[in-house]
Amino acid sequence: MITLTKHINLSSLRKEFVSALALFVACLFMGSCQSDIVNYNDGYAPGDAQPNTGEPVIEAIYDVADTQQSSPLAEGTPGQTLRIVGRNLNNVQRITFNTLEADLTNIYTASTIAIVTIPSEVKMGGDNALVYTTDKGAATYNFPIPVPDLQIDGLQNEFAAPGTETGVLGKYFELYGFADGTSTVTINGAAVNVSIATDEGMLIEIPANTPDNSTILFQWIASDGSAQSASFPFRPSAHLMYSDLTQCNIAMNSDLQANPFIFIEDDSAVNGSALGTPHLHFYGRPAQWTWYQYDISENLRDMGFGEITNPADYLFVFEVMTAPNAPFPASTNEEQDGLLFGINWGDRQEFDPAANGQFNTQGEWQTVKMELAPMATNGFNNIGTWQTFDIVYKLIQADAAVDFRLGNFRLEKKSTATN
Repeated sequence: MITLTKHINLSSLRKEFVSALALFVACLFMGSCQSDIVNYNDGYAPGDAQPNTGEPVIEAIYDVADTQQSSPLAEGTPGQTLRIVGRNLNNVQRITFNTLEADLTNIYTASTIAIVTIPSEVKMGGDNALVYTTDKGAATYNFPIPVPDLQIDGLQNEFAAPGTETGVLGKYFELYGFADGTSTVTINGAAVNVSIATDEGMLIEIPANTPDNSTILFQWIASDGSAQSASFPFRPSAHLMYSDLTQCNIAMNSDLQANPFIFIEDDSAVNGSALGTPHLHFYGRPAQWTWYQYDISENLRDMGFGEITNPADYLFVFEVMTAPNAPFPASTNEEQDGLLFGINWGDRQEFDPAANGQFNTQGEWQTVKMELAPMATNGFNNIGTWQTFDIVYKLIQADAAVDFRLGNFRLEKKSTATN
């Protein structure tokens, strides 16, 4: 499922971890931390102060968690912390992995061991070597860092307005050349300008006058030299379950009738949101523990796929927006709380984006993709026959004001949603 997630600064956490680990390892090697050492021999030099007697020698490399040194590594991964075993490893001046320099402010060395973290950056080409340089020379050790595959999860908002920018979710866009134009993005064959491309995401400019039901195409060269591509829909209005919610039959259970907080609104209610169809606005203060049910019924329209005979072949897709100062209410992350989606009175699937951290789209529409099968256990009716889609709001944690929106409920064939 594509959602916004809480950001964790892994780089900072890794530095803190390596610093603590270095201190721990130093204590192990010296019997205790230096503040507790009683120096009975004035000529004794602790492990990290012993001079090198010659060029460095690397005998083996292990993951730092492999304390028994039972599984030597033949390659590494970005951000991995290693234990290098050998001789003359003190007084390190430079360490490179595939020509990328390691951070020497967070290492620990002794004459026969070094603890170091592979840079989190990734580089195509290079020398596939670990080069360890000290005051006595350098050692080269074959130790490739395999390049990860490009990951494209899709547009942050599939219904972004033409002529505006939208994000592309995934990883390694800069590595694979989207920043310098080596790789390309097109819509219906027309070039798309890439505003920003990093290894954590990409921002693209949708050309003005791009029509609904267009296809956005990403093309790049993989690390093995092969040409690769992935396509995703842009404003796929042909696949909407409902062309206009105001024309559907709406039913609410008694609790929701007594405390109405779900309303159908059009784009103008959010300053031209550009979804193109009316959407649901959840606005009010639902009570704790209460089961609020909202049913949407209409003769099933042809969504461009013909009859839906196997829900497992499809994704359920929609856009969500939270008001800037109103994150999605947190729950206790129990089973079947938050929002529950069901079709034709089958099992319901949970959408609870705040279960593992705050969910806030900051007033922007965000596309969400979920498996269709868990909410369609009773299957789909035939095209042109009555079908019901029900939404249940069930917040367990506490009474909380809500201000979020859902819109453009639709299906997406999995074959068009993956590389």
